[in-house]
Amino acid sequence: MSVEHIEKLALLMAKKGILELEIKDADFEYCLKRNKLSPPISLTKKKEDVWEIKAQTVGIFYPKARPKERIKSNQVVGLITVIGESFDLVSDRDGEILEVLVEEGQAVQYGQPLFLCKYECEASNG
Repeated sequence: MSVEHIEKLALLMAKKGILELEIKDADFEYCLKRNKLSPPISLTKKKEDVWEIKAQTVGIFYPKARPKERIKSNQVVGLITVIGESFDLVSDRDGEILEVLVEEGQAVQYGQPLFLCKYECEASNG
């Protein structure tokens, strides 16, 4: 199973409110789990209104922002530690955290989605 396929399954789980999913095939068994504190994502949201904040390096992930928290551009929303050094994870735009996709203390890969966010629609209207 490819990383892209796993990412799609994780987003589908978030959209449907599924906390745990087990898949078995001939070669592997997969078990995907979501944080129980994360709210489900509304299926009525337009895809253009949502974006992901992704890991910029491999390491251990520590979120600073939580679901329903409003964030600003250049705000530190988490940390990734690698061999004792910490790297800030920064939002590139204003918005709101919908979901933290990875639990605190979990290993992450480069490019892995860590937060699902939505745009600040109220601010852009005026």
